[in-house]
Amino acid sequence: MFFLQQSKWRLPLIILTILVLLGGVLLLLSSEESVSTDAPQAKREVQLVSAKELAEKDQFVTALGTVESSQQVDVRAKRSGQVMKLNFRKGQYVNAGDVIAELEREDLDAEVLQAQANVDSNRAVYSRMANGARPEDVSILEQKLVGAQQKLKELERGSRAEEVEISRTQFETSQISLGDAEISLDNTTDKAERDIASQIQSAENSLRSSMVTINSILDQSLADIITVKTFTTGAHCVLKISGGNNQENVLTGCSEALVASREFEALLKGLPEDMSTEEMQSTLQTAEQFMNPTRKFLADILVFLNGATGLEDFNKTFTDTLRSTFKSTVTSSQSQLESSISSLNTQREILMNLIVTSQTMIDDAKRRVNDAENAMKKSEQEFELKQTSAPEETIAIQKAQIRELEVQIEIAKKGERPEVLSQQLAAIQQSQGSLARAVATKNKAIVQAPVSGTLIFLPVDLGDLVNTAEIVATVANEDDLMVKAFITEKERRLIDLGADVTIRDTLARGVVTTLSPALDPQTKKLEIEVAISQNKEELIIGETVYLDITQDATLQIMRIPLAALKLKAQQSFVFIVNDDLTIQTQEVVVGKVFAESIELISGLRPDDLIIPVIAGLQEGQEVVVAKRSEKPIGTPFDLQMNTSQQTQEDFPSPEFSSETSSLGNDIDSETSESLQ
Repeated sequence: MFFLQQSKWRLPLIILTILVLLGGVLLLLSSEESVSTDAPQAKREVQLVSAKELAEKDQFVTALGTVESSQQVDVRAKRSGQVMKLNFRKGQYVNAGDVIAELEREDLDAEVLQAQANVDSNRAVYSRMANGARPEDVSILEQKLVGAQQKLKELERGSRAEEVEISRTQFETSQISLGDAEISLDNTTDKAERDIASQIQSAENSLRSSMVTINSILDQSLADIITVKTFTTGAHCVLKISGGNNQENVLTGCSEALVASREFEALLKGLPEDMSTEEMQSTLQTAEQFMNPTRKFLADILVFLNGATGLEDFNKTFTDTLRSTFKSTVTSSQSQLESSISSLNTQREILMNLIVTSQTMIDDAKRRVNDAENAMKKSEQEFELKQTSAPEETIAIQKAQIRELEVQIEIAKKGERPEVLSQQLAAIQQSQGSLARAVATKNKAIVQAPVSGTLIFLPVDLGDLVNTAEIVATVANEDDLMVKAFITEKERRLIDLGADVTIRDTLARGVVTTLSPALDPQTKKLEIEVAISQNKEELIIGETVYLDITQDATLQIMRIPLAALKLKAQQSFVFIVNDDLTIQTQEVVVGKVFAESIELISGLRPDDLIIPVIAGLQEGQEVVVAKRSEKPIGTPFDLQMNTSQQTQEDFPSPEFSSETSSLGNDIDSETSESLQ
């Protein structure tokens, strides 16, 4: 019963509570609306810009380009080789044909000389063939003919007894001469071998003496400066002086010198008993390489001593006198080491000269033996002929020699036959071709400037090795500059050849001279070239610049920034300011959308003043008009940056209707899609 009575009163109470809450909410909303309506709004300062001014800034295409020279040439090496000479430095002016660099060409010079000698020789032969030989040459041939005819007579009549005896004596004498030449060859060879063996032993002694010098320097001479401690893992260097600036270099150099000295010892222990000259020369060269770490180590110690301040032994004081003593010790060690290295070099030179001299003497002795053998064979043949009557074939050979001499004499007096002269002319032409090829190959070692201009790139130095087709230099004419840039296909439709171009942030001016007819397959852009005609001295080859390219006047359209436009449903508005300084909307008709602007078809006159950036503004709002500046109007982004300097309170949040959404500056999505 009690439960039913409570349920009877519960429903009215709930309804009453809801009504009270709704009344409170309505009262609160009414109060807030009254407060917001009665509260004064902060006046916003705005700029007013004419539609013409906003449109003018969009009458050009902006592109990013690189400054180049229209006469810029990469000079490449025509052959590989080492750079032996550089005649210019980067930044210097060169004339067309100037030799910038020269590569090694000693072998090429020799080839040219040989080819020239062949040409001269063939020409001389042709001259003799065409004009006949000199009188003295003819006389020599005639004397040979007389001797050959006399010998034929002797062969035909046979030899007398006294002639046979004379021939026998000549043959025996030639045998003795051959024996003497062979003995001389044996003696020369034995002496050369003894001299070389003695020199090899002397070089080995110098090697062992050098090893003693290094050990003495490392183990004894520097004992007061550095200590070498030996462990199972190897030797370790410890400085006994502190304070030097290059302590790490000294310790590293000491370790490297120790390792090199151990390798030097191993080299000497492995020397064969009978070393060849080639083996000894290689050993001497290797030994010097093992001594170089000690040479560097001593130089590092001298630098270290200049900054040293203390000693490991605290009972001693590090004085300038002690420093001088240490430096004197190191200098003495350097002298000993340099003397040893010089001795090894001397041994290598002596051995090399001895090899050349000995071989020359042996070759001379062999030549004398060969000459004696030929002389003996000739005298033997003559002796055999004297003893017996000459056979018919010998007489026939002699007659043939006589006929050949007679033909040679006739040619020497009258000149060669035409067919032989033609063959010699062909030989001359062939040798001239070889000469031309040799000269062309030699010229490839010369790097010349193909055009006049400034050396803006010189990546090589003396001694560098360059490969064929490698860039050695770049020559550019700084008086004839251009800019290469890339633009989109849409931007291409807005400009034409001859369009005026301004280089941003400079006084440089130019015109479009080249428009690529096709898109780059990679970037999908077109390349353009701009010839710089004014103030080109403000530009630097290789720098990146911004280009403002004036559009074709026939393609120019009226545009306003998107930041100045408000779109609602199917209508477009701009904001203007009334005489009472309140904002009023002005309906306009727009067309194509660009990057930061939109085409204005109608609704504004060129001199109409509008607000270029309407973000945070609304119709009916009171504003303060900023004083107009003579400064040219910038981009919409610039205008936004200018207004952003005001406080957040100056920018009340815009109220959007349910029909609009924010695309850029209050552009609803439906309208945006239609503009695209």
